[in-house]
Amino acid sequence: MLDTIVALFWGAVLRVGQAVIEASPFVLTGLIVAGVFRRILGRSRVFRLFGGNTWKGLPLAWVLGMLLPVCSLGAFPILRELRKAGLAGGTILAFALSMPLFNPLSVLYGLTLSEPVVIFCFVLASLVVVTLAGMIWDRIFPASASPTEELPPVAPGLRRMFAILVAAAEEAAGPTLLYIAIGLAGVALLSVVLPHGILQHTMAHNDPTSPLLMSAVALPVYDSPLRVMMQIGLMFDHGNSVGAALVLLILGAGVQLGTVAWVTKQLGWRPALAWFGIIAAVTVGLAYALEKPLFDEGATIEDHTHAFDEFTAPALGGSVAELPSFVLGKLNDDLDPWELLSLIALGVLVLGGVAVRRLERFWSLNAWLERTPPALPDVPLPFWNRPLPGSVLGTVALVGLIVFSIYGCYLYYPAPEEAFELTRPIKVNTLMAIKLGQRDQARRGIRLWDDMIRKTEVGVYLRYGRVNAEVQWEAASLREVLEEAYDGFERQAWTQELGDRWFYNASKGADRFRRAVLRQVGKSVQ
Repeated sequence: MLDTIVALFWGAVLRVGQAVIEASPFVLTGLIVAGVFRRILGRSRVFRLFGGNTWKGLPLAWVLGMLLPVCSLGAFPILRELRKAGLAGGTILAFALSMPLFNPLSVLYGLTLSEPVVIFCFVLASLVVVTLAGMIWDRIFPASASPTEELPPVAPGLRRMFAILVAAAEEAAGPTLLYIAIGLAGVALLSVVLPHGILQHTMAHNDPTSPLLMSAVALPVYDSPLRVMMQIGLMFDHGNSVGAALVLLILGAGVQLGTVAWVTKQLGWRPALAWFGIIAAVTVGLAYALEKPLFDEGATIEDHTHAFDEFTAPALGGSVAELPSFVLGKLNDDLDPWELLSLIALGVLVLGGVAVRRLERFWSLNAWLERTPPALPDVPLPFWNRPLPGSVLGTVALVGLIVFSIYGCYLYYPAPEEAFELTRPIKVNTLMAIKLGQRDQARRGIRLWDDMIRKTEVGVYLRYGRVNAEVQWEAASLREVLEEAYDGFERQAWTQELGDRWFYNASKGADRFRRAVLRQVGKSVQ
């Protein structure tokens, strides 16, 4: 009994740690955007940017939400600023739902791993859900705006840039942290309640309850925009329910327990219940309506899928005493360089926010930022410190974030040659683990390898505008071999004969995939 409790605890630690790592870049972006809204644009300009509580607010919230690379956990600081700007509840809730669904990174990922027409239909479906839910909610609860006073302007120059960091730090150490913790509690809850693999044989296309089952699972889930696209791609690969995929996108990526807590705190439990009820009803209705039109009748229907394994308890290796080192090793494998930098930056912001709040008892940093320094006669201001309108700086900052997110696509999805170099050590270690029957190392390596195959495809699409049929076929064949090996280790069915066969098939498949990619991009094949 004690061993089971310890295993559940470390399983929850692993799932929460993975969610924190995955969310860190998006949360950091959300804090910076909130700082720009608060200290550069100001509440009156934010109010006008989102349509000023007119009919334009809902579609504007959907468009702006899709442009910002933020997840559902990173949305809280921005939502708090929208609330202070006096926007209507329907517009704020539309932005809260649309922000985590799509961004330039995730759309590119989805276009290469799924049928483009399906992704475009999902984008339009999200617009329908956001608009209908916002319109109905605003009609039921018309007096939902709660404006607050405009903050004093920050002195022009470098102080305004510093003020963004101060605002982000205050948010990082404030209520935002509590709502993020509530969202992560849902991740821990699922890992405790759902045994490993329990969802592998669910969400079938021919099961009419699949969208409803996904609705029940999706609310406590935290899904980043990138991971939800990968899961949707896996669902299409395995012939799963298209309706369940739509529910996973909107309810899984768009909402989590922290969102429930924030909406309830800000608007009350009745408006919150009404909003979630409207979203669920519209989403499930669209899911059933789109199931047959969007389902690929030529798809191979598999009897199981690993798309939802991360919603359940993880498969832990080793004895109870070895669990801490296993979990730390797994988290280290999942940690990419930009995620490490994001975690460090978030840690600095949280510590800075705590320091600013404690400092307020003796001296106000914000009051100093808002105080205009006396001008020196006959001394021209340096070019980097000349005053610019807040609207100009805010526009530059927001456009810069969008441009940076597009540039980030090229970093996250490397060029084919670089992708193969990054894949080489993963491939070698995984092949050796498969051949030697090292279960935990093989399973971990297969997941990393599968992710690099998908990143390579997206990198090709990003730079050359398409992924030809040969590359798609070889990528799917290689992933099928890797999945066969993964399932074999899952069942503990490894034998030396099977290991040799998986080793051979994966090696040859990797070589064919590499050659197909190089042929498409016009590189010499060696």
